[in-house]
Amino acid sequence: MKAFLTILSGSLLAGALTACSSEDAPAVDNKVVPGNEGVAGVNEEQAEYTVPAFPDETNRGKILSLPESVKGVSRAANAFAVDMFRTLREQSGGNNIATAPFSVFTALSMAANGDSGQTREGIVNRLGNGEATLEELNTFSSAMMEQLVHLDGGVWCMTANSLWVNGRGDDVNAGFSNTLNEVYNASLYARDFGTDDVRSEINRWIENHTYGSIKDFLSDGVCGNAALINTVYFKGLWSSGFHESGTAPEAFHNLDGSVKEIASMHQREALNVILNDEVTTLILPFGTDLHNPHFTMTVMMPADNFDGFVNTLTAEKIAGYTAAAGNNRILTDLSLPKFESDYKNNIASCLTALGLGSMFENGFNSMLTSPVKVDGAIHGARIKVSEEGTEATGATAIILLGSDLGSNPKATVVNIDHPFVYTISEVSTGTILFMGEITNL
Repeated sequence: MKAFLTILSGSLLAGALTACSSEDAPAVDNKVVPGNEGVAGVNEEQAEYTVPAFPDETNRGKILSLPESVKGVSRAANAFAVDMFRTLREQSGGNNIATAPFSVFTALSMAANGDSGQTREGIVNRLGNGEATLEELNTFSSAMMEQLVHLDGGVWCMTANSLWVNGRGDDVNAGFSNTLNEVYNASLYARDFGTDDVRSEINRWIENHTYGSIKDFLSDGVCGNAALINTVYFKGLWSSGFHESGTAPEAFHNLDGSVKEIASMHQREALNVILNDEVTTLILPFGTDLHNPHFTMTVMMPADNFDGFVNTLTAEKIAGYTAAAGNNRILTDLSLPKFESDYKNNIASCLTALGLGSMFENGFNSMLTSPVKVDGAIHGARIKVSEEGTEATGATAIILLGSDLGSNPKATVVNIDHPFVYTISEVSTGTILFMGEITNL
């Protein structure tokens, strides 16, 4: 029987890989198929989610540590993140866009372990920017997933992975299954894909692992033979919060030329900001340490020609803007719009444009005991920015600024009042976890 594989990646952020079969299987109870009890790693049921506690604050000051051999993978991941963002926005028709490149990167890294030919070579070359091996991609992904959650007492950053297969689960290639279990801590679920129950259960798994943020991720028409799923969830409290009493309507100048009154948050704080004729760059820290954060949001608002700015944006330029702002801490009178943005679409054409066409042409030859074809690619992401923080957020860690600025210091006014690009990153590696733009509010 020929199988077709659909790659899905969604976030808040969540990513997934799923498959479709050309034949319907007989309906059975939505439990483990009888007889698969001996299949290693097969899970019968999934627990309902509960909102987790923030990490232990005793981790304050801890630095994410990557093996020396894979530190370059972070730069490659950022190059992929920016290229994916730019390609998707070209296809979005000028709408706000939110992406979770780390989710897509992780899902594709997992999938690459399910092939030994051109598909694997294409994914590894693209994700590793021609400089990393599959083993190094695996090591990087594993280290990031394991350590992100433990960095800060004011931030949740969690990932989860799972493999869903049609039938008893005994047609999963042992090497592929072992890698997913040992490297990616992925759970294996064996189900009957011939009923709509499995789609609902996969959606519930994604909802559980994004703590209710992403619901009904898969549409009614999705069925299949396998599903490889990754989710990424981020919730960060601002190190220096915005008071709700200070939120007030302000004009936002949309990309189409219209002007709209938008609820905008305000704070007066020493922040890392750089203003020049090209772009205003602002760094907002998350978590318990205002001066040495583990996670930040970087906002880049070009002075004009927004499309030209984004079309020439690279990971190196973002690193340069961030470094310049990081070296310029000034008292800032900030106005930032509250916003929510989400995105979900089939991104097969985007991945093909990024050089991953072999994945759709050749499929994966060692994921299951028989080859599977790629049918499509879906990516979804959501972000919500509020006075408390970001869910991509409440206790807030408030760190009082010293008195060396004088009794009535002059503050630099920063109004984020026209289209901007934003990223959310882990600081020590610089890895971009989420990236998007706001062009119309």
